[in-house]
Amino acid sequence: MAVMDKTGKKSKSPPKANGAQSWSDGIPAVPATDLRKDAPGILGRVEFGGEEIILTRHGKPAAALVSMEVLKALYAIEDAQDVAAAAAARRDIKKHGTIPWAEVKRRNGI
Repeated sequence: MAVMDKTGKKSKSPPKANGAQSWSDGIPAVPATDLRKDAPGILGRVEFGGEEIILTRHGKPAAALVSMEVLKALYAIEDAQDVAAAAAARRDIKKHGTIPWAEVKRRNGI
């Protein structure tokens, strides 16, 4: 089994002895079949060990396991980006105004 980098491309590095792979930034990649065999152990690595794990299917990244703390942090980042985008949209409306729906439809041939 080949090791993948974070873009999903195979590298020349050999897999670890237990069948797990590793991404170039050190995040271990585990085949989904290993999750079926040892779900409690793998989940424990994430929940209690703070690891992040890439699950692969047929050697390709399929999903990621991260702790709840990491997931909450990702949602907080996304929320902050949404707030910033909304503020930028409001500034743009103040500066340039809006386009009436009838005009949008006319411009787009609707």
